[in-house]
Amino acid sequence: MMFNGKLTVTHHHRATVQEISVEMNGFSFLCLFGRHINGAYISIVSLGVSAELSPSKNGVGYNSDRIFHALQFADYSRRGMIDGWERDFANALSRTITPMLSTKAQ
Repeated sequence: MMFNGKLTVTHHHRATVQEISVEMNGFSFLCLFGRHINGAYISIVSLGVSAELSPSKNGVGYNSDRIFHALQFADYSRRGMIDGWERDFANALSRTITPMLSTKAQ
C-alpha cells in the first residue's frame, strides 16, 4: 500500500523534556529525556538513538538495559565514540537520569 499523503493526529498529550550534556572518555553527548503519557524516554542525539524508559525510581537497571540496547544501533559513523564501553555509558547515564525521571514535574 502506498502512502496517500494524509497524516491524521489522533491524540495530543502533554510530555516533558529535559536536556543535559554528558561527557565520558573525552566525548560529549547531548541527551533529551522526559516523561510521556505511557512512561519515559531518552534520545541520545549525538548518537542518533532513542529508547523507552521507566519513570520509576526503581528503574535504574531496566533503564540501563534499554539504553544499552539502543546503543547497539548507534550511527556507524559515530560508533567509535562508544565502542567497548557501551555498558559503562548506559549504567552511568541511567544512574544520572532515572532520579530526574521519577520526580514529577511541578
